[in-house]
Amino acid sequence: MTDEKTGLEPIKRPVGRPRREVSELPELWYEEVLELYAEGASDVEIKVILNVSNDIWARWMKEEPEFQETIKIGKELSRAWWETVGRRNLANGKFNSTLWYMNMKNRFGWADRSETKVDVSDKMQKIIEKGIEIANKYGGIDNGEE
Repeated sequence: MTDEKTGLEPIKRPVGRPRREVSELPELWYEEVLELYAEGASDVEIKVILNVSNDIWARWMKEEPEFQETIKIGKELSRAWWETVGRRNLANGKFNSTLWYMNMKNRFGWADRSETKVDVSDKMQKIIEKGIEIANKYGGIDNGEE
Protein backbone atom coordinates (compact mmCIF):
# COMPACT_ATOMS: atom_id res chain seq x y z
CA MET A 1 0.00 0.00 0.00
CA THR A 2 1.61 3.25 -1.12
CA ASP A 3 1.44 6.44 0.95
CA GLU A 4 -0.62 9.00 -1.04
CA LYS A 5 1.46 12.02 0.06
CA THR A 6 4.94 10.58 -0.46
CA GLY A 7 4.26 7.84 -2.98
CA LEU A 8 6.51 5.51 -0.94
CA GLU A 9 5.88 2.03 0.37
CA PRO A 10 5.78 1.87 4.19
CA ILE A 11 8.68 0.16 5.94
CA LYS A 12 7.68 -3.25 7.24
CA ARG A 13 9.04 -3.92 10.68
CA PRO A 14 9.32 -7.44 12.07
CA VAL A 15 6.58 -8.41 14.46
CA GLY A 16 7.37 -9.97 17.83
CA ARG A 17 10.60 -10.70 19.61
CA PRO A 18 13.76 -11.69 17.79
CA ARG A 19 14.27 -15.46 17.65
CA ARG A 20 16.52 -16.72 20.46
CA GLU A 21 19.30 -19.11 19.58
CA VAL A 22 21.43 -21.48 21.67
CA SER A 23 24.50 -19.58 20.46
CA GLU A 24 23.33 -16.64 22.61
CA LEU A 25 23.80 -18.63 25.83
CA PRO A 26 26.98 -18.08 27.86
CA GLU A 27 30.03 -19.91 26.49
CA LEU A 28 30.05 -22.81 28.98
CA TRP A 29 26.30 -22.93 29.63
CA TYR A 30 26.23 -26.72 29.37
CA GLU A 31 28.68 -27.12 32.28
CA GLU A 32 26.43 -25.15 34.64
CA VAL A 33 23.37 -27.03 33.41
CA LEU A 34 25.00 -30.44 33.94
CA GLU A 35 26.24 -29.42 37.40
CA LEU A 36 22.73 -28.39 38.44
CA TYR A 37 21.18 -31.56 37.07
CA ALA A 38 23.85 -33.57 38.95
CA GLU A 39 22.48 -31.96 42.14
CA GLY A 40 18.96 -33.18 41.29
CA ALA A 41 17.70 -30.05 39.51
CA SER A 42 14.51 -30.14 37.45
CA ASP A 43 13.86 -28.87 33.93
CA VAL A 44 12.01 -25.91 35.44
CA GLU A 45 15.10 -24.90 37.43
CA ILE A 46 17.24 -25.16 34.30
CA LYS A 47 14.78 -23.06 32.29
CA VAL A 48 14.97 -20.34 34.95
CA ILE A 49 18.79 -20.39 35.00
CA LEU A 50 18.92 -20.18 31.19
CA ASN A 51 16.04 -17.67 31.10
CA VAL A 52 14.13 -19.59 28.42
CA SER A 53 10.40 -20.09 27.97
CA ASN A 54 8.69 -23.43 27.43
CA ASP A 55 8.31 -22.59 23.74
CA ILE A 56 12.01 -21.84 23.26
CA TRP A 57 12.92 -24.98 25.24
CA ALA A 58 10.68 -27.13 23.03
CA ARG A 59 12.09 -25.61 19.84
CA TRP A 60 15.69 -26.07 20.96
CA MET A 61 14.96 -29.69 21.94
CA LYS A 62 13.77 -30.28 18.35
CA GLU A 63 16.28 -28.19 16.43
CA GLU A 64 19.50 -28.02 18.47
CA PRO A 65 21.34 -31.38 18.84
CA GLU A 66 23.90 -29.96 21.33
CA PHE A 67 21.12 -28.61 23.55
CA GLN A 68 19.08 -31.79 23.24
CA GLU A 69 22.01 -34.04 24.18
CA THR A 70 22.97 -31.84 27.13
CA ILE A 71 19.42 -31.99 28.49
CA LYS A 72 19.16 -35.77 27.96
CA ILE A 73 22.40 -36.34 29.86
CA GLY A 74 21.32 -33.85 32.50
CA LYS A 75 18.02 -35.62 33.10
CA GLU A 76 19.88 -38.88 33.68
CA LEU A 77 22.20 -37.13 36.14
CA SER A 78 19.21 -35.71 37.99
CA ARG A 79 17.46 -39.06 38.14
CA ALA A 80 20.65 -40.71 39.40
CA TRP A 81 20.91 -38.10 42.16
CA TRP A 82 17.33 -38.70 43.29
CA GLU A 83 17.68 -42.49 43.14
CA THR A 84 20.90 -42.28 45.16
CA VAL A 85 19.14 -40.21 47.83
CA GLY A 86 16.46 -42.89 48.12
CA ARG A 87 18.93 -45.78 48.15
CA ARG A 88 21.19 -44.20 50.76
CA ASN A 89 18.27 -43.45 53.06
CA LEU A 90 16.45 -46.78 53.02
CA ALA A 91 17.45 -47.51 56.62
CA ASN A 92 17.03 -43.91 57.82
CA GLY A 93 13.91 -43.76 60.00
CA LYS A 94 13.73 -39.98 59.63
CA PHE A 95 13.76 -40.13 55.82
CA ASN A 96 10.39 -39.19 54.36
CA SER A 97 10.07 -42.07 51.92
CA THR A 98 6.51 -41.11 50.97
CA LEU A 99 7.61 -37.64 49.91
CA TRP A 100 10.56 -39.13 48.02
CA TYR A 101 8.29 -41.67 46.30
CA MET A 102 5.75 -39.03 45.27
CA ASN A 103 8.56 -36.86 43.93
CA MET A 104 9.86 -39.77 41.85
CA LYS A 105 6.37 -40.49 40.50
CA ASN A 106 5.83 -36.88 39.49
CA ARG A 107 9.34 -36.07 38.32
CA PHE A 108 10.17 -39.27 36.45
CA GLY A 109 6.77 -40.71 35.53
CA TRP A 110 6.83 -43.64 37.92
CA ALA A 111 3.52 -45.50 38.16
CA ASP A 112 2.07 -47.88 40.71
CA ARG A 113 1.10 -50.22 37.92
CA SER A 114 0.91 -50.31 34.19
CA GLU A 115 -2.30 -51.01 32.35
CA THR A 116 -2.41 -52.08 28.75
CA LYS A 117 -5.63 -51.70 26.83
CA VAL A 118 -5.98 -53.94 23.83
CA ASP A 119 -8.52 -52.79 21.30
CA VAL A 120 -9.48 -55.70 19.09
CA SER A 121 -11.41 -54.85 15.96
CA ASP A 122 -14.62 -56.70 15.16
CA LYS A 123 -12.90 -58.49 12.28
CA MET A 124 -10.00 -59.57 14.52
CA GLN A 125 -12.48 -60.79 17.14
CA LYS A 126 -14.25 -62.91 14.48
CA ILE A 127 -10.90 -64.37 13.36
CA ILE A 128 -10.01 -65.29 16.96
CA GLU A 129 -13.43 -66.88 17.54
CA LYS A 130 -13.16 -68.85 14.29
CA GLY A 131 -9.68 -70.05 15.28
CA ILE A 132 -10.99 -71.28 18.64
CA GLU A 133 -13.94 -72.96 16.91
CA ILE A 134 -11.65 -74.81 14.48
CA ALA A 135 -9.24 -75.76 17.27
CA ASN A 136 -12.10 -77.22 19.32
CA LYS A 137 -13.35 -79.11 16.26
CA TYR A 138 -9.98 -80.88 16.03
CA GLY A 139 -9.70 -81.76 19.69
CA GLY A 140 -9.13 -78.38 21.26
CA ILE A 141 -5.96 -76.56 22.09
CA ASP A 142 -3.40 -78.47 24.18
CA ASN A 143 -2.61 -76.10 26.99
CA GLY A 144 -0.62 -78.63 29.00
CA GLU A 145 -3.42 -79.48 31.42
CA GLU A 146 -4.60 -83.04 31.97
